[in-house]
Amino acid sequence: MAAALGMTWRNLRLTIDDDAALPVMARGGEGIAWQFNAVAVLDYMIGKCEALLADRAKRAGKMERLSGLKLRDATDKPAKGRRRATAAPPPVEAPMSSTELREIGQAQLTAHRLKEMQGKLVVAEPMRRFLADYHSTMQGETLGLLGKIDPGGQLPAGVRLNIEDSMRTLLVNLQSRMDRFLAGYSDRSAA
Repeated sequence: MAAALGMTWRNLRLTIDDDAALPVMARGGEGIAWQFNAVAVLDYMIGKCEALLADRAKRAGKMERLSGLKLRDATDKPAKGRRRATAAPPPVEAPMSSTELREIGQAQLTAHRLKEMQGKLVVAEPMRRFLADYHSTMQGETLGLLGKIDPGGQLPAGVRLNIEDSMRTLLVNLQSRMDRFLAGYSDRSAA
C-alpha cells in the first residue's frame, strides 16, 4: 500500500495513526500482514487532498476579497473528474491568522502606493481645492462673458435677461453636481 501511495511504510504508518478514518481492512501486527482495499484508500487519500486544495483555494479567495487583489491564477483549481471519497469530511473554514491579515494589509498598501505612483489615485484635499478653484474661475468668467459679448448693451433687454438666467441656471446646476459628487466622495472615503 505504501508503494502504491508513493510513500514509505513509516510515513503510511504515521498517516494511519493520525487519521482513524483511513479505510484499513485489517491492522497488522507481529507476523500478521496489514490488509487494505487499495481503491478505497486511494479514493480516501485523493478526497483528503482535494479537500485540502479546496480549503486552500477558499482561503486564497477570502484573501482576494479582503485585499481586493488577485492572488492566484484561474488554473489553480483542483483536478476535476476524479472520484471523490466520502470518508473525508469537508474542511471547516478557519479564521484568518494574524500573519495572513498582515499580508493582506501589506498587499493593499503596496497596491495603493503603486496606483499613486502610476497616477491612478489622487490625494483628496488638493483635488477638492482644485475643483473649487476651477468652478469659481468658471463662474466668474461665465458671468463676465455677457459683458464681453455685448459691451455696449445693444441686445434687447429680454434677450439679455434670458442669456443671464440661462448662464446662472447652468452655473447653479454645475455647482449642485459638484457638491453632490464631493459629498458622495467624502461619504465613501469616510467609510
